[in-house]
Amino acid sequence: MAGSASKGREIIMDQNRYSIDSVAHLRGPARDSTLAKAGRSLDSLGAQGGWLGFFLAYDPTTAARRVKTPVLILQGETDRQIPPAQAPMLADAFRAGGNRDVTVRMFPATNHLFLADSSGAFADASGALRYARLPSLHVRPEVLGTIADWLSERLK
Repeated sequence: MAGSASKGREIIMDQNRYSIDSVAHLRGPARDSTLAKAGRSLDSLGAQGGWLGFFLAYDPTTAARRVKTPVLILQGETDRQIPPAQAPMLADAFRAGGNRDVTVRMFPATNHLFLADSSGAFADASGALRYARLPSLHVRPEVLGTIADWLSERLK
């Protein structure tokens, strides 16, 4: 569910780009400078080791290529934490390892938490978190139905 095909550093930098572009609305040299600073800070934190160091360097496609069991990849089309383009990339990694049972399902107007959300933004223009203010904090029924149907087919 909302899995990444990229290293953690790339994912966090994508999140930084999204925030800088859509929340801070920085452009030109100010944007480039802020992104560069964010990258340096991230690298500095990652160099300290621990979980963050592991996450920043971990390549999930290496593990995906070793998986031979059926795989269901679910992705919200308005996910701003893991870009939707990651889903087909992850599926390609599973298939590259010889896995023939890889299913990808994309859900329109669905965010990273699989909640109904037409924008998927995790913060508004003021920087305040939006998730808690969504009309529903329940996982979309379509997502749960897809999981149930997929499991039913494979566990016959």
